[in-house]
Amino acid sequence: MDFYALITGGSQGLGKAMAEELAQKQINLILVALDSPELYETAHQIQTKYSVDVEVLGIDLTQDSAPLQILEFVQSKDLSVKYLINNAGIGYTGRFDSFDVSFFDNLLKLNVLSLTKLTHLFLPMLKHNAPSYLLNISSMAGLFTMPYKTVYSASKQYVYSFSRALGEELRGTGVS
Repeated sequence: MDFYALITGGSQGLGKAMAEELAQKQINLILVALDSPELYETAHQIQTKYSVDVEVLGIDLTQDSAPLQILEFVQSKDLSVKYLINNAGIGYTGRFDSFDVSFFDNLLKLNVLSLTKLTHLFLPMLKHNAPSYLLNISSMAGLFTMPYKTVYSASKQYVYSFSRALGEELRGTGVS
C-alpha cells in the first residue's frame, strides 16, 4: 500500500520545504492550502522532480467544515495517511486593539481549531497505519509572553501544550 503525508500550508514556506524533504524520500503527498496558483505550481514541481504522487486540495481551513472535507477528500480517493503535518497558520505583529476581532477569529480557527480537528479526525487512520507520525508546527513564540503578538503567541502555546500532552497519550500506540 502506498502511504501519504498530508501537509497543511503545503504550498509555500516551511510546508513546501517539508513536502520537498518527504518527496526526496519517495513519500507521496497530499498538499492542502488555500486554492491558489502557488499550490498547483508546488505540486507540479514536486511531482515532476521527485516522481511521487502529489494530491492537491485547495481549501480555506478557517471554514468550520474544512477538516471534515479534507478527511472526506482523502477517503474518496482511498488514500492512506501515515504522516500528518499541521503546518498552516497565521501570524502578525501589532497592538492587540488595532486588529478587528474577525482577524483573531480566523487566526484561532486556523492555528488552533483546524489543527485540533484534523488531528482528531486523522488519528484513527494514523493508528491503523502505525508506525505513523504527527507533527504540529508551533513556534518559539509559543514559549514566551509576547506583546504585539498576543493572540499568535497564545495560539502557539496551545499547539505546544496540546502536542506534548497528546504525545504522552499516544505513547505505545505507534503514533509518534
